[in-house]
Amino acid sequence: MRLLNRCVGILLVAIVLLSAIPIPMQAPSISTQIENYSRCGILEQATSGLVYLKIDKRYVDGVLPLLKQQEGDLKNPKELHLDSVGAHITVMTLQESCGKNIVELGESFCFSVEGLYVVRAGKKKFYYLKVASDALQNLREKYGLPAQYEDHDLHITVAWQKAKED
Repeated sequence: MRLLNRCVGILLVAIVLLSAIPIPMQAPSISTQIENYSRCGILEQATSGLVYLKIDKRYVDGVLPLLKQQEGDLKNPKELHLDSVGAHITVMTLQESCGKNIVELGESFCFSVEGLYVVRAGKKKFYYLKVASDALQNLREKYGLPAQYEDHDLHITVAWQKAKED
């Protein structure tokens, strides 16, 4: 049951991010902070089936304090109980990976960071780094999937907060 709740939670974050319009943010201190972080990670699969690129945890742990200075009371994605795999880039949702034998697990894939974005979805705001990776998009296509999952940009969720009422 716990695993099912976690899987549903991951899916809900993906759907929520799809239903809203992302807004680019200016954050020079964050760009400087991540400048020397590794731009590669290892492809892994969670017990739920989620296929993800495990990345340097500083993408969350290092960015979150800087973002809090700018945006106020933000929370770590782990507090949503959705980020049990730690800092990552989702490559295939659990539905997409179902029945597939992903032979590339354990391999390294690289990416570039394109910017920091915020999106309001329902009663929450999500802050994320938009990333690009031809290699990850090609991997998805190899398994018969569109280059982007659910027309969604590849990203690293770095924080969230309850949205203020309008």
